[in-house]
Amino acid sequence: MNELKRGSIIQANENAGAWCGTVLIVDEVKSWGVQAFVRIPMKGDAFIRLTPEQFEILSNGEAGLMPQEAEEAE
Repeated sequence: MNELKRGSIIQANENAGAWCGTVLIVDEVKSWGVQAFVRIPMKGDAFIRLTPEQFEILSNGEAGLMPQEAEEAE
């Protein structure tokens, strides 16, 4: 987990249920896994919490896209 950082790009795997295949951006790295999000056009950000068994790391680089502030999403 220590190679992950905010902005890393991950993909949910078969252990993530309906989220399987979703490409996400890490918002927070936690002791139990990560909180990550995907941007939904015209709707805002959808967040999910994943354990290490539920995702694969695609990139440790920082994504330029970060969560929208609540007032921006409205």
